[in-house]
Amino acid sequence: MSDTLSDAPSLPPDVESEDDNKDASEARSVSLPSDVQSDAEPGNLQKHCSCRLQCYLKFDEAEIEHRRAENLKDQQVRLQNLFGKVKSFVDALSVKTARIDWQMGGQKVCRPFWEYCHSVGHKQVDDMVKLAKLGHAALPEKGARMPKEKPRMDEADVWFLNLYTGLAEPTPVEDGGHRHVEELPDADQVHEVVHDVSHPLYSMSVGVGNQGALVPKRFLNQENLASLWHVYELNKSDEPRVSRDTFTKAFNRHWKRILCFKGYGQGVRCQVCADFDERRSQLTSKKERQEIDELKQQHLNRCDMDRSVNVRGNRLSKQDSNFKMENSSTSFLKVLVDGMDQAKFRCPRNLKANAAFANVQRPALHLTGAVAIGLCEVYYILAPDTKKDSNMVATCLAHLLDRCQLVVENRGPDYCLPRHLIIGADNCTRETKNAYLAQFGAFLVGRGLFDSVEFQFMVTGHTKNELDQRFSSVATILNKAGTLETPLQFANYMTHHVKPAMATEMQVEVLDATRDWQAFFEHLSMHVQGLTATHLQPDSNHVWRFVLRQQIDRAQMVENHNPNWKDFPEDPRDVVLILKQFMSSAEASQPPQLMLPAQLLGSFKRDLLTIADRRQWSEDQLEQYLKTAQAVSSDPWRLFEAQAWLEGLCHANKHRLSKEPPVFSLVLQEHEMPEIVTDLPDEALFQPDPAPRRVRVLLKRPAAAAKSCRQTKMRRPAAALPGAAVAAPADAAVAAAAKPAAAPSGSRPPMRRPAAAEPSDRANAPPESHVVEASLGNYTCQCSETLI
Repeated sequence: MSDTLSDAPSLPPDVESEDDNKDASEARSVSLPSDVQSDAEPGNLQKHCSCRLQCYLKFDEAEIEHRRAENLKDQQVRLQNLFGKVKSFVDALSVKTARIDWQMGGQKVCRPFWEYCHSVGHKQVDDMVKLAKLGHAALPEKGARMPKEKPRMDEADVWFLNLYTGLAEPTPVEDGGHRHVEELPDADQVHEVVHDVSHPLYSMSVGVGNQGALVPKRFLNQENLASLWHVYELNKSDEPRVSRDTFTKAFNRHWKRILCFKGYGQGVRCQVCADFDERRSQLTSKKERQEIDELKQQHLNRCDMDRSVNVRGNRLSKQDSNFKMENSSTSFLKVLVDGMDQAKFRCPRNLKANAAFANVQRPALHLTGAVAIGLCEVYYILAPDTKKDSNMVATCLAHLLDRCQLVVENRGPDYCLPRHLIIGADNCTRETKNAYLAQFGAFLVGRGLFDSVEFQFMVTGHTKNELDQRFSSVATILNKAGTLETPLQFANYMTHHVKPAMATEMQVEVLDATRDWQAFFEHLSMHVQGLTATHLQPDSNHVWRFVLRQQIDRAQMVENHNPNWKDFPEDPRDVVLILKQFMSSAEASQPPQLMLPAQLLGSFKRDLLTIADRRQWSEDQLEQYLKTAQAVSSDPWRLFEAQAWLEGLCHANKHRLSKEPPVFSLVLQEHEMPEIVTDLPDEALFQPDPAPRRVRVLLKRPAAAAKSCRQTKMRRPAAALPGAAVAAPADAAVAAAAKPAAAPSGSRPPMRRPAAAEPSDRANAPPESHVVEASLGNYTCQCSETLI
């Protein structure tokens, strides 16, 4: 052990230990030069004073640092106080060009030292001196800071703005059966408050004080942002475009909460867009995908142009000069008409008894909105058993025109209704897009109420307009209502809580019945063929324009397909139908059609306009509604007004009782036909080979003839005529002999249903018809089977 310790290493003798050398190390310690001082030493103020006054010796450094810390707490107040001091220095000068004496605590100091003690920069002091010399009493408030220029982001915002005003649709109304009014979204799902003044929609929206601007939300047919980026690529294929990262940033910064993607249950998505998207997802070739993209872009461009026409018409119709008497011949009245989902108006309604009322059947009221843009909004509440057809729409339009006449008369003697009427509606064939409403439009022109009446229908799936957004607002307001027992209470609540948006005033009417316009036009014996799309002919005309023959220069080009009108001479007062495939189309799709001869205008009598029939309920429905009447009147609800209304409704429906509908004063009276001055149509007004389905005004077939023609049309191939009797074969030999003989050489082969054509070929494929004539007594009809 001792050997091990003795072998341990030791320091050399010339190396001293730490304890021995402690005093020597302290003596050799390193220190800074005497002229170098830290910030904490009193000499720190000296570097902020370069004058001979030696300002740093006049004040305590701790006091100065404390003052500087206090000055940094409230920037705006500090600058105002400093401006007051600077102004006092300037006012003390005898000559404005003299040098300013800077003072602090009653002692004269140099300007750099004064600026340091007050924590202010040299340029700020210069600005204060200039303002003080100009006579300003206080420092002007600092304006908003200009945002940094981002040209690529601005390019994306311009594209989104065009998308918002063009292709995007107003807030859709939920489909019936999925939601009740109690389950509707709140108001923040219809509008968005924008606080950013640099937002493109800030100056175009309604201000809500200091809270920002209220911007209506709009919806897109695309499914997500990736689909929207694909649309942007197609739209900017021939132009410089921003990167996808910039596109995403611009969308998230300004448009994410305003441009919403349409989800399931929020209206009907465009069938053409959905078809193109599904086809593209199944393709693998880049060339095939490019072809589908081009077709879809053409479809979107058409929808965008149609919506631009719609928006421009709405803006022009709002102008007050539109209703001046001197402009009546060149101006127009724009009317929007549509029906709201019935699920929002189940009556009676009680929020407190929501769960209890869910187990009983409540009838749903009908709400139809008719808005004359710039004049008035009228909402019609109709009974649950009212038929939702063209009679309902025509009755609402006739009543709206009466209301518009009263509004313009109240404005003064210099106002009147324009001589042109535009009606915007959806593509519902039951209510608007049918022959009866077309006859109603021709009747308005023939009676001289308007020089022209035009029906505009946007492409199916892109039909949402401002009226649909109004319906969403109405549903949101009704969501806050407590108990509503009768249609009159619904009307009163809407009158007091719904404010007009697209007109100067608003009115809510309760209609107990409608007029039978279908029977009113029955004596014309006319049938308008081709107004609507079919499964085999999906392309139809979206613009119907009714004018007088004298407005068309080429009277010989007006087609007349009704045999009963062949002997009528051409009259300048004949009503003619002009058709266009789309709202933005510059050309007519086919030659004009004779719609209403002038010789028949005198056949309309007031007595022919009777009350329309109500939809008859079954015994089971009546029983269920009477049970509901007893349930709502029982404890604890005691809705006795609802009970009386339900029992009266069931009694009237069972015994076919109807109240008197409104009487129309403007539509049924004769109007003087003014002189019409129009420009002649262009040479390219009529294209020889129209793409949409052709429209013809024909003689209306008797019921028996129409039924027999439908039976003949269903045979494959065409068999014997309906008048010939076919005997049943007695045995196999007779059966073999009864078989149709083989088709001779050169004859037409039996018809077969071909494969469905691609969407791109529908518009260009010529129709192929197979005609079978059926002799029915003195009536001969033609059954046409059109193939694509």
